[in-house]
Amino acid sequence: MSIKAAQQRCIEISNDIIRGIDTKQKEKQNITLEEAVDYWLKHREKNKGWHADLSTCRNRFNSYVPLKLKNKRVIDIQRIEVRKLHSSVRDTIGVPTANRLLQNIRAVINLLIKHDYDIAQNPTTMIESFKERSRARYIKEDEVERFFTELIMVNCT
Repeated sequence: MSIKAAQQRCIEISNDIIRGIDTKQKEKQNITLEEAVDYWLKHREKNKGWHADLSTCRNRFNSYVPLKLKNKRVIDIQRIEVRKLHSSVRDTIGVPTANRLLQNIRAVINLLIKHDYDIAQNPTTMIESFKERSRARYIKEDEVERFFTELIMVNCT
């Protein structure tokens, strides 16, 4: 941040204080979806530490959420926009990815609500996940030996 920008920011904060505006609450109202995702990922990393999962969430968000929605303030996001994104990802990528993206956005906004950001309602609340088909899982060659070893161990005890 340049000196000029810092001075301007100080003036804005001083004016808000004079008018009785809570500057922290004002900053919370202006958080964009992208900033909210960063906040959520830092919080999740600190509390859960699933680094591989975190990078997957970050990549999913960066790949499928349009720039216009990323830069939009969370309080301005409408349910219809999230529903369109959910449907668009389903049509272009697939149902599981669309559902994981919806779950991530829902979790991001729920964390903001939990941490007293000024958000009246989560726009993802009334959007249902798409039905996913379960996949058949077959044992791979390298898993066969481990499977039988474990089976023998369980039967022996």
